[in-house]
Amino acid sequence: MRVKCKYNRGYQIKGIRAEGEEDEAVYDLSIGKEYDVFGMDLADGIVCLLVCDDYSLPNWYSTACFDILDDKIPDWWYYRDFFTEPDILVKASWGYKELIKDNEHHDALLEREPDALAIFKRYVDELGK
Repeated sequence: MRVKCKYNRGYQIKGIRAEGEEDEAVYDLSIGKEYDVFGMDLADGIVCLLVCDDYSLPNWYSTACFDILDDKIPDWWYYRDFFTEPDILVKASWGYKELIKDNEHHDALLEREPDALAIFKRYVDELGK
């Protein structure tokens, strides 16, 4: 799956962005640049994509930030849902194995834990070949 950035500011996607994001938000994305997608989350009716941002870090951004260039879900992705778990904000996730099968990996990416970042980088490097 591959996308092209069309918006990189919060005010540009008002109404279709994750809860808590402000109009003043500046995303680490470059308009016109293409990004590989490593995962998708559904939360509060918003689909967010996991990409390797302009600082080579994993970040989640609303699909509203992008034009979809290649909409094929990679055959190496997994799926998991949390519809029966009311305490979990994310209701469904798709992505690489560790993102879906390891209950700690998702949050570890956001917390920039070295082991999680190393796993993510491995997938980035593999797709970059």
